[in-house]
Amino acid sequence: GLILVSAFGFLPTLSPTLALLCFYFPVSLGSSAFHPPAAGIVGQHDLNRRAFNMSFFWAFGALGLSCSPLVFTYMYTNHVDNFHWIILPGLMLGAIALTCFKYDTHVTEKSQRFGFKDFLQLFRRRDTLLLWLSQVFIASIFWGSLFLLPDMLIDKNYPDWISKGAAHMCYVIGAAGTSMIAGWIADRTSVKWVMLICTVVGSIFFYSLLWNGAMEPPYVLATCFMIGAFLGQCSPLSIAQGNALVPEKPALISAFLMGFVWFIAETIGTTGTGLATKLFSEHQPTYALSCLGLLFVPAWLALYLMPEPSKGWQSQTV
Repeated sequence: GLILVSAFGFLPTLSPTLALLCFYFPVSLGSSAFHPPAAGIVGQHDLNRRAFNMSFFWAFGALGLSCSPLVFTYMYTNHVDNFHWIILPGLMLGAIALTCFKYDTHVTEKSQRFGFKDFLQLFRRRDTLLLWLSQVFIASIFWGSLFLLPDMLIDKNYPDWISKGAAHMCYVIGAAGTSMIAGWIADRTSVKWVMLICTVVGSIFFYSLLWNGAMEPPYVLATCFMIGAFLGQCSPLSIAQGNALVPEKPALISAFLMGFVWFIAETIGTTGTGLATKLFSEHQPTYALSCLGLLFVPAWLALYLMPEPSKGWQSQTV
């Protein structure tokens, strides 16, 4: 996965659309090959600290997400002729993973074999279905608001340094910087109630940013930080909970709660809100995001109905 992602370094040198798509495919494939198994390994590393470990994993991924636009822009603007050197970190990490890391390959035959039927079986379980639904709704809001954040701030006449960079950075750093705290609390209390409280508080900051008029720059950046801080915790916490529910197939449940959630959530959150802006004649980003925020209600319902582990929810089906 890490090695395939390195193909990203050749993208700026490609001009035909078909060639660009052909090279982008291994990048996406590499990302998909890396994240579910990596999350599965993290989730099984320390069974008593699943939420904290997954939040630690998510924090550094989010840190990379916040820094990557700056790195890409700098390299593309100032060193486009040598842009292919950006592949070196991925190749080095891939080589280190292949040569230095030793994993226990002794697993049971049952845990080795799973297919599409096992994937569909997760929809028949009440616990995993409600967990998946809650993440689809929350991730749709998270990625949709991140997508339209610059347009919404421009529409409110904030300066370019806020709308085209600083707000996005604070949003993502909020998700990264507080995730380990949320994971630590969830390990000692309840993943379900931590996620529910985070989404309720996050919705308050979400609509305060949308419905308030012009705010001072520090308040805008602080609000973006708080939105990311509360909404960004649900993804790592849900993956940690999924690994606790399906410990025999950590990669499968991680893919179920990562890639399959993001595929639908980014379609709803980014494509859906982008199209929704066409429905309004003024303040399109603000109104589109206000409509997207209605997904908080089914997210709260799914989290509230999700049974606690002590009630034997692993065996419940729909």
